Amino acid sequence: MGLYRWASGVGIAATMALFACGCSDDFRGSLLAPLMFSDAASDSSGLYREPNDTPEQAIPIRTDGTSVRQTIHLPSDVDYFRFLAAAGAQYLVNVETETGGSLQVEITDERGVVQPVTVVNSPGTNRSIRSWTTAESGYYFVRVSAPVAANSVVGTYRVWIAVGEDGFEPDNTISQAKEIVINGTWQQHTLPGTADKDYMSFSAWADFHYEFLFDGSSGEHVSFAVVDGSGNSVSSRSTPSLVRFDAPSDGRYFVEVIPIDPGALGTYRVSGFSTDPWEPDSTLALATPISATGEPQRHSFSRASDQDYLRFQATAGATYIIRTDSLGSGVDTQIEIDSASGTALVSDDNSGGGNASMLVWTAPATGAFFVRVRSASGGFPGKYVVSVKAD
Repeated sequence: MGLYRWASGVGIAATMALFACGCSDDFRGSLLAPLMFSDAASDSSGLYREPNDTPEQAIPIRTDGTSVRQTIHLPSDVDYFRFLAAAGAQYLVNVETETGGSLQVEITDERGVVQPVTVVNSPGTNRSIRSWTTAESGYYFVRVSAPVAANSVVGTYRVWIAVGEDGFEPDNTISQAKEIVINGTWQQHTLPGTADKDYMSFSAWADFHYEFLFDGSSGEHVSFAVVDGSGNSVSSRSTPSLVRFDAPSDGRYFVEVIPIDPGALGTYRVSGFSTDPWEPDSTLALATPISATGEPQRHSFSRASDQDYLRFQATAGATYIIRTDSLGSGVDTQIEIDSASGTALVSDDNSGGGNASMLVWTAPATGAFFVRVRSASGGFPGKYVVSVKAD
């Protein structure tokens, strides 16, 4: 297979041409969540302006072979470029001077730790090529500087990055799909070639609403959808980067990402959220009725700060068991029993085992009481089940 595994849609000749030219479309953007390149714009001179001497000032760069031009204007100058990487993927970082001489090239993580790389080309040329395989998904930096012994301005250079398959491969078919967690965290993937397809699977609950956000190239360059087990689209696309899906029944569904044109290539990421059918229920007045028979009721935190209220009828002197279980990945519940006036009577965090909660509580009076379920500090959005049972 050689040093790199590139998707068949690129081809050997096209891949070598990509490395040789680096593609010439320059762009610049600020990294504003959730989009990576929300303010992309070309510099009229074709060169990026200082300062980009620190990670905070880093120039965003794509991983589809698109090149960025910059200058080392002093021997002490340092330039940073920021890019998104997917765990397990191989990246080829190219830095080529236009005026001769060589440059120092490092890859660092967001903590400033230098990453281990393989030098691909021979030393002494005006082009530096570094091969690097990502251990963890996230943002990384290319750090470019003049050699320590330099005593003159190096001048103009170009940087471009190409990427191979990510750690989820093979995932080109529904049967090969890997799980995506529906808790708002990003899952990074790559599209190294136009023949590549990516599928991610998730388990849906009936009547729950799901939203998935695509972040990478402009969304119009990809076919982005939720499909059923037969590959039929079951979602609506609100924007090029956002799809919505209402689950008609319990089952397994799939997020499908297919490149439409070369503009989709490179690293991208997807995140998913769920909303339960009881929303809105974040206040005492909007509380959802729940019986005290122990029948489980499905809910979800649509965001980390979400909270859900449930109302049940209690009898004075009766004991009730209130608990959460079937927590989604990263979900950590806290439960509290409130009076009709909203006064907190008793609460619990982890007595249900793991991140689940449980209370054994004796009603002080007959009437309506409320269960408040919220996410514990550090907990993620996601699904859970809650029940109230008279003991």
